[in-house]
This record gives sequence, structure tokens and C-alpha cells, in this order.
Amino acid sequence: MQIPASPDELTAEWLTSVLSAQGRGANCVLSCDAELLRGEQGMTGQLARLRIGYQDDRPGPGLPGHVRGSGV
Repeated sequence: MQIPASPDELTAEWLTSVLSAQGRGANCVLSCDAELLRGEQGMTGQLARLRIGYQDDRPGPGLPGHVRGSGV
């Protein structure tokens, strides 16, 4: 699986495939909004906060509502 090179490449489809491959359930990701965290620099690059929207109203057990990404 290819890792996105920028926040623009983080899609709902990509996140659904990653979470499914990790055995985190079949709840489809409908949206992924990336917010760059200005002024914060990770060890490998810019930090971003991802807000994840799911098909169901609630993410379900083991599924995150948001995550932070580094190197994007």
C-alpha cells in the first residue's frame, strides 16, 4: 500500500483500506479533512490533524475519530 505524500492525497478510500487491512472493522470512511498544524514541525516534516467521518454516526470500537500525521 502506498503512503500518501501530502495531505491532499489522504482520501476516504485510502483510510478505509488502511483501517480495514488492520482489522479495525468495515465502517466506511466517508470524509477525511486534513488540517495542517502551522508552527508545528515533526521529525520528518509537517504535522497534520485528520478529522475522520464514517458511514455510521459513530466510529465504532477501535476506530479513531481523528488522528495526527507526520511527514505529510
